[in-house]
Amino acid sequence: MNHLEHKMYTSLGPYDFDRNMNATLTGINQMIDRSAFAHIERLGLDNAFMQQKALGWVLYQKEFRIHGKLKMNTEYNLRTVITGKDKIFTYRDFYLYDKDGNEMLTASSSWILFDIENRTYVKSYPPEIESLIHSGNEVPPLPRCERINLVRDSICNEVHFNIGFLDLDSNSHLSNQALLDYIMRSIPAEIMERSSISNMRIEIKAEAFIGDTLSFMNYNAGDDILQSEICKDHTKPIAKAEIEFKPINA
Repeated sequence: MNHLEHKMYTSLGPYDFDRNMNATLTGINQMIDRSAFAHIERLGLDNAFMQQKALGWVLYQKEFRIHGKLKMNTEYNLRTVITGKDKIFTYRDFYLYDKDGNEMLTASSSWILFDIENRTYVKSYPPEIESLIHSGNEVPPLPRCERINLVRDSICNEVHFNIGFLDLDSNSHLSNQALLDYIMRSIPAEIMERSSISNMRIEIKAEAFIGDTLSFMNYNAGDDILQSEICKDHTKPIAKAEIEFKPINA
């Protein structure tokens, strides 16, 4: 089952850190997604193959767990594994280690194969994709992402953004990287000044497109927990997120 796993060396650069020298989730997400792209290209399922079949992968859920302090321009060993398929969902996990083998980060994710022309999920995978993914069910996975139950009792803040051209991916909708960036930018500065992120979950429910206005309603959901409800045109929910913080020097 060697085809299910991909390893590479990687690092985070200067623009992947905030002014308190904490690695940003947008930088981390871009780093681990590069390993996934390299993996599917190695398997012959690159962007050209997917576009020829009018298919794309869209993110449904992702959870980041940061176990150690990440450093700039430091080489890490990144491992990504396809961990199977259940109904319409395909699972991929990520593991990041330092040079001594210490686990610095894990991330679990679930993806949906998407019919770009009809803008809907694919129930039956093409044989060449199904045959590669199915054996991943035998690989021990990270815990699957749990659903986010919003607690709307205490409003923290509300922020609005307009989707532009550079926020789109090759599926012609808001990319998960751009959405994550907007979520991070919606967090009040006073929280980021005193805290670093330890865990983060995101759950995507619907597409958003160029010209859409996104509203981010952030809620205090407990000690050091912030939840975000993302809607387009103020009324249509498209995503939810939950972020856990810890004191900046912890």
